[in-house]
Amino acid sequence: ITGRDLQISGSQLARQMSTSAMQDQVAHQLQNRLIEWKRDFTRALLYSTLIGPGTDSAYRSFGGFRYWITTASGQTESTAAALTIAHLNTVNKKIVDQGVYPDLLVCGTDLVGSINAIDATNRRLLESGNQVGYKVNVLTLGQGNDVRVVVDPRVNAGDAFLLCPDRIKPRPLQGRAL
Repeated sequence: ITGRDLQISGSQLARQMSTSAMQDQVAHQLQNRLIEWKRDFTRALLYSTLIGPGTDSAYRSFGGFRYWITTASGQTESTAAALTIAHLNTVNKKIVDQGVYPDLLVCGTDLVGSINAIDATNRRLLESGNQVGYKVNVLTLGQGNDVRVVVDPRVNAGDAFLLCPDRIKPRPLQGRAL
């Protein structure tokens, strides 16, 4: 397959001429496949739609964050403007009114500037270890809950998710599937 690493079969590894270099190549390929799997799984976790239990002709699919937020609670908000603390507080209040206090904000790279522009009284900064300056680590919202900020390039432009990680249990593959 073009654009991919070599594929090495188990019978090739079993040959006497197989060397430690071949084992290194297998480890390298497994590492690359795991990176691809994590990337695809993250996209699915955020944006997949629930198709159903699956059949002989259709794959089973689970619903992602966007699907469950929309169908279960209807707590979706969108804005064409920059992400502000007022907008975050509006969304957070709707969630808190249901008795849930989100403690994680997941957003794409396009919203980092908006988050950095939030008033300093609502931000907690962490000194960056790999570049000069600070990055926003935690935001304090109007309802008193602190949300940890996670920037993920796989989040679509303009999207941000307020989540409670302890209420999320992704189980993409079970038993012998993984």
